[in-house]
Amino acid sequence: MINKKAAILSILFGSWLLLIALISYGFQIIGNWELTFWSNLCAGALLLIAGIYELKYHRKLPRFLYFDAMLLLMLVFIFVMAFASQMNFAGSFLFLHIINPILMFLFWLLFIDHRQDKGIKSICSGLVLPLIYVVIVELFKNGYYPPLSVRENGLVGVLTLIMVFLGILLILAMASFNLNKFFHRIFQKEYYH
Repeated sequence: MINKKAAILSILFGSWLLLIALISYGFQIIGNWELTFWSNLCAGALLLIAGIYELKYHRKLPRFLYFDAMLLLMLVFIFVMAFASQMNFAGSFLFLHIINPILMFLFWLLFIDHRQDKGIKSICSGLVLPLIYVVIVELFKNGYYPPLSVRENGLVGVLTLIMVFLGILLILAMASFNLNKFFHRIFQKEYYH
């Protein structure tokens, strides 16, 4: 059974994420390589489409999509917290960097129930989008992120950094996934079951 309120909230929150990302970056999609922009845009598109799909077809999108979007936004949040002194928190960027990732995490925790999911499959799916992002940025905009520049750090250095990054992301994915299962086991939430 579809929770109509959760589907409407998905549409509203998805619209918010899309609008704030597009407005913050001046509606410039082409040539924009920032993870902050793409994570907010992708999560917004997913939530908007998911809410409409659920209201229209009375079916839900696969839960791993929500998990992947949440992890991408949490990655932005963690990166921003680690390098807070170098980040832009003015105006809408406070939402893009901090508030939106926290709200997405709460939405995912409250409305997406992973109790029946196999852990390894869902957890590994969360590594795909960040890895695709890194590959695309380095193929088309080598050096955009200096630590990932093959020219500056060599292939072995970049691959080592990517493996460390994936290891940290895997730990975050496992912790989040298990927190979700624990939360829903305790509170027996079945909104997006």
